[in-house]
Amino acid sequence: DGEFVSAAEANQFDQDAPAVDKLSMTLVKYTKRTLISKELLQDTGINILSHIQYRVGLGWGKTINSLLVAEAETGTQYKRGGSTTAIADGEIEDVVYNSSLAPYLDSPNLAFVMQPPTFGVIRKISANARVYGPSGGEFSGQLGQRTLLEYPVHFTGKADAIAARAKSVLFGAWENMLYREGPSLEFLYDPYTRGDYGQDRLLWFMRWDFELANALAVGYFEHDLT
Repeated sequence: DGEFVSAAEANQFDQDAPAVDKLSMTLVKYTKRTLISKELLQDTGINILSHIQYRVGLGWGKTINSLLVAEAETGTQYKRGGSTTAIADGEIEDVVYNSSLAPYLDSPNLAFVMQPPTFGVIRKISANARVYGPSGGEFSGQLGQRTLLEYPVHFTGKADAIAARAKSVLFGAWENMLYREGPSLEFLYDPYTRGDYGQDRLLWFMRWDFELANALAVGYFEHDLT
């Protein structure tokens, strides 16, 4: 990615050799087990298995979010805030327009990740509503409608809440966040192991890993220490 170098006539061209390296991604197995009695299966008026699958899906999503946030927090500190309990006017601009992130500001995947209360705090610090998304869009559920400084905002409860040393706002070019998973979320329905208890076992497991390919491309706003 170096600049071109001038060369006199008949001189050899400059060789540009960008640095490359290998990144190891180790899959880690995550599991969940549910026990369900024969009576519950037979006597419940709703489709209890569908409900369990729905709840397992929520747990799957929360696990993914937790791993993503943990890896993003290994990135670059874009801004150290001046408070343990608040975000000051202008500090979010310092997150976006910092020198570390400058090479990635044309990325189509730039976005914020934070908790909903954190977004509420940020909205209160500026009366200039044009930096936020379309009126009413913040809670419409439409991707891209909830924005901050014209970039999408995604919510997760796994991001840090505002507190001393908390990394409450994540931002970056997310194509640099690598994601590897096992072949599928595997499921085993086992009516035998707990048969003498009148219970069926439902077993799920999946293997995941997140790795940040470039530590400068994704980073965070961190609150003051004290």
